[in-house]
Amino acid sequence: MKCPYCDLEMESGFLQSSSEIFWGPRKHKAFFTPTHEDEVLLANGFLTGSAVITNCCRNCQKLILNYELD
Repeated sequence: MKCPYCDLEMESGFLQSSSEIFWGPRKHKAFFTPTHEDEVLLANGFLTGSAVITNCCRNCQKLILNYELD
């Protein structure tokens, strides 16, 4: 995949965590799972870890990911 910012080739890999990965419009002060309806659970692996496929541009220091909700 080409980076939409610099047009260089991106590397495919994984954004990983030992627990859930979620996106939200505000930062939590401690570890939490998504609890607000405006937060998006990207991967759920409380005991097994989580991973989301991403594309990484080392030049721009950007990650691009797609997520699917079950």
